[in-house]
Formats: sequence, structure tokens, C-alpha cells
Amino acid sequence: MSARLLYCYRLTVTLPEIDEDVLTRWRAYCDSRGWLDYNGRDLPFSWPSRRTYFSEHAAERKAELFRLMGATATVERSLPVAWPEVTTDG
Repeated sequence: MSARLLYCYRLTVTLPEIDEDVLTRWRAYCDSRGWLDYNGRDLPFSWPSRRTYFSEHAAERKAELFRLMGATATVERSLPVAWPEVTTDG
């Protein structure tokens, strides 16, 4: 049986200063999705901390969010992930 190649994806990100422009874009992004905190207020802004993903699609979606907020984001693919052969004796 041929093994399917698996990859991990990571984001390389350069963040701008958080200014009123970034906060305005964040509020618009939250409003477009109906995101509010438990008290009905806008969610506070913070840069996403997760930068490693198991799917290219998820990495690209997060990169787009970084770009929307004014950051530069590049998705990098790892070398193929290799798992050791598993044998069963018996």
C-alpha cells in the first residue's frame, strides 16, 4: 500500500503596529460575522498566535486574516512528514 504524503504548513508573518486602521478593520470583520463578546461588545483585537497548520486550506485562510489586518503573511509547506512503518506480529 502506497503511503499518502502529508505536510505541515506554517505562516511567516510580519506584523504592523496596532493602530486605529487595524482596529477599524477588525471591528468590520467581526461585524460581518456577527462576532461579539459575552457582554455584546466587539471582541478585543489580538494577533492570532497559532502559526502551524495541518492543512493548506486552514493556513491560507489564516494568512488572509493576517493580510486583511495589514500584516504580510506567507504560507510555507514542510517537507513530507514520514511516519515509521507499523508492523503487527502475530
